[in-house]
Order: sequence, then structure tokens, then C-alpha cells
Amino acid sequence: MLNFIKSIIAYNFYKITGFPKILPIILTFSVNDWCNSKCKTCNIWKNNPMEKIKEELALDEISRIFANFNKLYWLTITGGETFLRNDLNEIIKTIYDRSKPKVITIATNGMTTKKIILWTQDILDYCKQLNLVINLSLDGIGKQHDEIRGVKNNFDLTTKTLIELKKLNHPRLTVGVNTVISNYNVKDFPEIYTYIKNNFGPDSYIAEVAEHRAKLYNIELEITPEINEYQKALLFLIDSLKTPSERHVPEIIRILRMEFYEYLMKQYSLKNFEGIASAYIMHNGDVWSSYTRPFVIGNLREVNYDFKKLWFNGKAKHFRKVMNNAEYNTTLANAFYTNILCSPSKILKLWLDRKIKSLSKKSFQ
Repeated sequence: MLNFIKSIIAYNFYKITGFPKILPIILTFSVNDWCNSKCKTCNIWKNNPMEKIKEELALDEISRIFANFNKLYWLTITGGETFLRNDLNEIIKTIYDRSKPKVITIATNGMTTKKIILWTQDILDYCKQLNLVINLSLDGIGKQHDEIRGVKNNFDLTTKTLIELKKLNHPRLTVGVNTVISNYNVKDFPEIYTYIKNNFGPDSYIAEVAEHRAKLYNIELEITPEINEYQKALLFLIDSLKTPSERHVPEIIRILRMEFYEYLMKQYSLKNFEGIASAYIMHNGDVWSSYTRPFVIGNLREVNYDFKKLWFNGKAKHFRKVMNNAEYNTTLANAFYTNILCSPSKILKLWLDRKIKSLSKKSFQ
């Protein structure tokens, strides 16, 4: 925790002065760029698997990249579909050996149940100090989910995986559900949320509003609901979070999650630390400073896997200036958490506000 606090202070100094030059402690690593879902909100599935597999970083390359990071705090593993990598469990164990992250979140469509259960147990057995989060995608109930995801029986397969993961009952495992609120489900969201919570009891539940992201090849898709539509869904979520119910979710995370939904509705100004405290490493070694826009600062293969050479080059500095502009905005959850975690005064104010509201409510009961 002390290293984490020191890093936050350093990022704030860097934002003002350009020093000290420290590496990000929050990473998103896309292990592949192909998928066995055919989602209406994403076009990754249109990529040719054979071509994309040839581009993927090998295990020894991944080892060399993560040897750069000795203070990694939070790592998100994404794709494509993450569990289509035949060596995903070995990737996680290699990263753990090199960087000792405190938290790793793996996003998955949940369709390969046996592999997910087997590898989750393997990762937990090997990574003795790791808090592991498996986030399963559920965008509807039954056929609605299958239609949005473009695969028959997807809902049944994913919920089976959720149930089997919960049976592991591991103290360092959080089994989560992620829902993308889009034009295809926004009006049904309260029903979707209530059904999933009541029938499957995930340890955590988070939702994001569908948006255009370069990484998802979805710039031309009409997927984002009207603001008045998704605000209703977000208000429902905020209300549901006012009463703690998720056993793996600490109070501060619950507060941050409520604030994330407030942020999605109001789009208020927040200092940007993307490209400073967080980074995105793609399946082919490209490093992006933003997940929403294709701000590519270079490729790790071209600098002998030395992350620092890219992170402080001219392109990176240019993109930081662009992202510091008020016109740059993203509603990505990871970006929001990066920005708010690097704003200690904002966190303290949020915590105090929630506590005051809670005490005021009790005094009137």
C-alpha cells in the first residue's frame, strides 16, 4: 500500500513537472485479438484467427516485457476472448513471477467452462498472494443474451461457468459479472440485473455503457443508447449499491463504483492520468496510451521489450498533451478508476460525503 501511495504522489508530480519518470502501475494487456463470440457491440470477431495468432506475443516475450514492472498493482487481461489463448494460465503465472501484481482481472465470455475452471484453480494454486477476478460477460437473459452475443446457448454456457466458479469458494477469487448497456438491452437492464443477482449471486456486478473504442473496431456501429435511456439504468444501479450486498467488494470499491455511474451520467471534469499511471499493451506488442483512441506510441518488439523507451518517447509525450485536453474523454471503467485513484482529495471527499449521507439517513430512522 505504501508503494501505491508513493506512486500516486509521483504521478501527480509528473503531470505538473514531467518528473519523476516512473512506469504505470495499472496495465491492461490484450492477450489476443480474435473471438468466438459475434457481439453486436464489437467487431473483433471479424478478425482472421490464423492471421492474428501469428501476431501474438510469445510467452518468452511476455516474460521480458513484464520484467520491466516491479511495482505493478492492478492488471486487466482482455482480448479477444482471453481463454482462447492456449497458454493463458502460463501467461498469468509468468506475469506473477515477474511483476507480483496485487490484483488481476480476467475478462471472458465464459463459454469454455472446463478450461476456465481448470486454469482458474491452477492460477490460484500457483499465485499465492494474488487476488483474482474473473469477470463474465452477460448482456441479457436467455435468448436475448445469445442474440446480442451472436452465439446460440451462450447464456447457458456462461451461467454454467459462473456457477462452477462460485463452487470453488476460494477466498482470493472474485466471480464477477459485467454487462454492456447498449441499444440492444438498455430498456431491459433492471430486469437483467435483478435476474442475474437473484439467480446466480455473483460476488460483484459492474456495467458499462457501450461506446466507440478503436480497440473493438466498432467506430461505425450505432450501439450507444440515448443519454436519457442509459441514465435510468445507471440510477437503478446506484440505488442498488446503496445497500452493501457483495461479499467480496470492500466499502471503498462500492463507493467508487457508485461514483463511476454518477460520472457516466454527468460527464464531469476529472484530471486525466491515462498514459501516465496506466497503459495498454496489445497482443502484438503495440503500446497504447488510450484504449478509446488509437494512440499508439510504438511496439515493444522494436525496442528489445524495453517499456521505458516507449513510455517516455516523443509520441507518448504528444498523446499525453492531447489527453490532457478537455475535449478528450472516455467512459471506460478502467480509465475512470485510474483517474480517480490518482486524485486522493477526490476519493476522500467521496468517502466523507457517503458517510455523512449514511449517518444522516440513520438519524432519521
